[in-house]
Amino acid sequence: MSSLPLLRPLSIGEILDRALRLYRSQFVLLISIPLVALVPVMALQVVSQLIWHTTQLIDLLQNAFVQLLVSSALVVAISQAYLTRPPTVGEAYQAAVQRYTSAWASSFLMGLAIGLPTALLACGMIALAQDAGIWLVILFVLPYAFFLGTRWSLMLPGILLEHLGAQSGLGRSWALTEGAFWKVFGTSFLAGLL
Repeated sequence: MSSLPLLRPLSIGEILDRALRLYRSQFVLLISIPLVALVPVMALQVVSQLIWHTTQLIDLLQNAFVQLLVSSALVVAISQAYLTRPPTVGEAYQAAVQRYTSAWASSFLMGLAIGLPTALLACGMIALAQDAGIWLVILFVLPYAFFLGTRWSLMLPGILLEHLGAQSGLGRSWALTEGAFWKVFGTSFLAGLL
């Protein structure tokens, strides 16, 4: 008899319950992964502030590259801890680095597909409607961004766990969220609040 968990659709409560249990049981691993990358970044920020009196370049490096690497390593660690055995911090980062190019390209494409139309629509609505423009943005532009963000929210696990490319990862996420938009959105929203 297999010790692997039964893979089936879970309710939001079951997802959050299992996430909290996994977090408690793998606390050291899940805290160590971000610390390994973020402590050197913080040290660089201090040095940059002392020498150049700004941290903009380091902040750009962190936002454009380091956060995705940390997120990728966490996806690998969480999935392996849930399905088989927890990896070491090094194993999680090694798996993340192997798929990093696809993960970054997918994030870039997602950012373009959401950010560019959102910015253009928001600017246009505010310019045309002035005072009412901000309400038009809230009513029409933000739902567009939330919709695409939710439908593509599972691209990173697809890329890392199924070894997909950038476009395939976005397509896989779209397929996985088909018919489950509100469940994925609600789970992500609640997880974000926690």
